[in-house]
Amino acid sequence: AEEDPPLGLFTFLTKIPGDYAAVGKSLFSRETLTPWLAVVGSTAVLMKYDYELWQPLSEVHGQKKGFHDLTEFGWNVGKGGFQFGIAGGFLAYGAVFGRHRALRTASQIVEVVIATGITTQILKHITGRESPNVATTTRTGYWHWFPNPAKYSRRVSAYDAFPSGHIATTFATARVIELNFPEYRWIPFVTYPVVGFVAMSMVATNGHWWSDYPLSLLLGYHFSKAVTRGNKPHEENKQGSWNLDPFLPAPGAAGFLLSRRF
Repeated sequence: AEEDPPLGLFTFLTKIPGDYAAVGKSLFSRETLTPWLAVVGSTAVLMKYDYELWQPLSEVHGQKKGFHDLTEFGWNVGKGGFQFGIAGGFLAYGAVFGRHRALRTASQIVEVVIATGITTQILKHITGRESPNVATTTRTGYWHWFPNPAKYSRRVSAYDAFPSGHIATTFATARVIELNFPEYRWIPFVTYPVVGFVAMSMVATNGHWWSDYPLSLLLGYHFSKAVTRGNKPHEENKQGSWNLDPFLPAPGAAGFLLSRRF
């Protein structure tokens, strides 16, 4: 099978300008009109009920230690270190077993986290929406459009709710893995609930409103699509090679199968 270009040490950085061009082309095309309408509509509806959707989770977070610890963990899952850890796992696997696709996945996870993270940070510095834990003048957070950078840096939570970088990068990472291993159809059933768990945790820990998420998901989708745009299939199971592949031994269980082809 035809292979994509070989990976370099800094491929995850050198591809980013092209990623932005690809995202701009796909994000603002006629085909994306319906998704944009869905994002705008869902954001507007969620904003109307943000306070009512946030308050119960916040109260349980403050009262129940088990739920508090669980959602604090979920908040940390979306911070970026978790995604880089997954990339490190693919990197180690690819290096040990000589699997190009795993190495490519590792590089593209780092690439998509950086590109998506930069984009969400720019948008946060434009919208300046208050997080739930600092919302004062309105029930769903005041929007300080184009906030002063110095004020932003001194009190980040007063300006950085919209959109959610946690959700954008977590969803983008999930999609990159899914697009690199399309034959494993169970992957979304594992990764998408993780994205939902992070989203719920961020609301419960007072970091985000639910309405911060629709645009984040749209960005994650298009950046993952851009990052993987040059992917081509690989014939990696060569004679005499060791293979470590995910499999489902039973319903509700997952594992890895170590095998060698002769």
